[in-house]
Amino acid sequence: YLAQSGRVILMSAKSDESCWQSYRLKNGIFTYFLVEAFDGPGDSNHDGWVSAEEAFEYASPKTTEYKPNQHPQIYDGCPGEVLITQI
Repeated sequence: YLAQSGRVILMSAKSDESCWQSYRLKNGIFTYFLVEAFDGPGDSNHDGWVSAEEAFEYASPKTTEYKPNQHPQIYDGCPGEVLITQI
């Protein structure tokens, strides 16, 4: 029931996978890269904002590269981008 219009849901792994912590990163792997995206590198269209969608597109491949059996997922029920942070 979470997948409704007006919501963006970022998930750290598929429903049949585990999400992983990293002692080296001192965080959950997906969370680490998501927060990193919000610090600026996630602004792929260079508009001065990092959206949920941009942050996911930044963090997802980095997560899977770091831990190949973890595949973040997104549900996007919002038209356009959902702006999260201005950089």
